[in-house]
Amino acid sequence: MKLINHLIYQLILIFYLLKKFPFLLFFKKYKKKSNNVVWIFPQFPFGIVKYFGSAAIFQDMALVFSLLNELDDIRFIIGPKIGKLKKINFFYSFTDKYNPFSFESNSRFLSETISLLESQECRIFPKLNELALWEDKAFMYEMFERYQIPFPKTKIIKPLSEESYLLSAVNDFNYPFLLKEHFGNHSKGIYHISDLSEFKTALSKLKEKKVTTVAVQELIDNDSDFRIIVIGDKVFQTYKRDKGNSESWTTTSTSNGSIIDFSPLKKDLEEKFIQFTDLLNLSNAAYDASIINDEIIIYEVSSSYLTNPEPPESFKNKPYIDFKNRYLEFAKSRVDIVFFLRHQWVKEQLKGYISEKDSEEIMKSSKYKNKRFIRTDKSIHSRCATHNVNRWNWIAEAGTKGRSYSELNLNNSIYRQNIKGKDNDHSIDVDITYDIENGWIKEK
Repeated sequence: MKLINHLIYQLILIFYLLKKFPFLLFFKKYKKKSNNVVWIFPQFPFGIVKYFGSAAIFQDMALVFSLLNELDDIRFIIGPKIGKLKKINFFYSFTDKYNPFSFESNSRFLSETISLLESQECRIFPKLNELALWEDKAFMYEMFERYQIPFPKTKIIKPLSEESYLLSAVNDFNYPFLLKEHFGNHSKGIYHISDLSEFKTALSKLKEKKVTTVAVQELIDNDSDFRIIVIGDKVFQTYKRDKGNSESWTTTSTSNGSIIDFSPLKKDLEEKFIQFTDLLNLSNAAYDASIINDEIIIYEVSSSYLTNPEPPESFKNKPYIDFKNRYLEFAKSRVDIVFFLRHQWVKEQLKGYISEKDSEEIMKSSKYKNKRFIRTDKSIHSRCATHNVNRWNWIAEAGTKGRSYSELNLNNSIYRQNIKGKDNDHSIDVDITYDIENGWIKEK
């Protein structure tokens, strides 16, 4: 019955995806020699049923919809053959369909693959640093610790290690606690551990699955949590999931009967999430968090997601699953909100995107036109935002030779890619001046 229900919902979803898709705009803007390339359905022609039965088609159509509304032209690569692409703008979605060999980490496999395109002078959208925070909890907790972003007490362990080591590793955790697989999503791979016996049982399951690393995490005593979506420097969606009282522990997943409240956060709390996003150098972030008495604890952040739409008034204060079971209403509303948010994300990614002609015009008018820049010996501290550090380190890599203004001003330069909050055709002079005046770089 569950499979039949999923099939019905997916068919309805595809109907609304096709209804939303701008076919006239597609035929107008599709060009075989476009420099803007979108990679979709990487396993084509294999797995066609799984592709159309999964969230991948949703993600891909939302991406193409957004690009058609922002770019002058576009073309597709369907299937795995991307190796010959050079000096193009490369667009893709985060889905498990890009991991045909079933490696444990979707994001790490995809990142290694796409990084080869960077070496072929392709400009990647989204950037690889954003991909790193999709379904990779080990890296995520490392970033939280580096930037002092509040998260529950957590320890990384390797289930394939000796049992004596694993038992001693959790000695400083009180029961109950959680075990979280590092490469899961949608509440998958989470184990609620009430005692030593349950811990040993979970370890056996993890060893059987050949899971290499998991997080041991304290359990926050809270029957609700929040989803906060930040794109650029704005919070676009917030909702609170309340699972209420239950006889046994469950997540706040809507499939478990949670009630959702879409009331916005207070402005000062929104600002904190925007600050976290800036520190993590993300253009798009979906946080799952506990907020008690204005104290924020981040459970997870993801740079790719499918969000929930706000239900009609008649479904408010009722289990959200009631709205989800109204397939026609839910699918239409979800397509609308996902397409809207993806469009906002694409616009954010394209900030700093300029044509070669625009780049030449900017260079002609710059006071730094014939200058070269080198890194100073000023130390970088842990609170420096990642995108700033990336700029300075890129200049440092050139050593005493330094980098020219023309290098910095290139459309796909590391310097330009790591400038946040700018319009598409901006001059980088203000950013260079900022880096010089604050002692991070200097003219050679």
